[in-house]
Amino acid sequence: MTTIGPTHPLLAELRARALALRRREPARARSGATGERRAAQEAPQDWSAALARAVVAIDPDDPQRRRKAFRAFLQSVLAREVGIQVPEDPAFQSLVDQVQQAMELNPRLREAMARAGEMLLESAGG
Repeated sequence: MTTIGPTHPLLAELRARALALRRREPARARSGATGERRAAQEAPQDWSAALARAVVAIDPDDPQRRRKAFRAFLQSVLAREVGIQVPEDPAFQSLVDQVQQAMELNPRLREAMARAGEMLLESAGG
């Protein structure tokens, strides 16, 4: 996969949101997540491969393909930054929905998200 390049504000926004999530995480959840993070260190998830698989799986005729490609990227970044090991968890998917919808409210970010989605699709051969 290629780098996102001209979307540095987008990556900064993602990192800021992930940091805010980490800070809001209750102390109880952090102590429980320690074992989860330890397990992740022992068996690290290959986020790049998971992202590539998700992008390649998007139907070429899907009118929402750019948005879905960006969502796969967003999910990968948030999971890695927050330490999520089960990205299929419905609560995590709801969080990804909320973050993506909030970002789409900003016209500049929405444009950067569309460009990032297009770049992800191009790098995946589509």
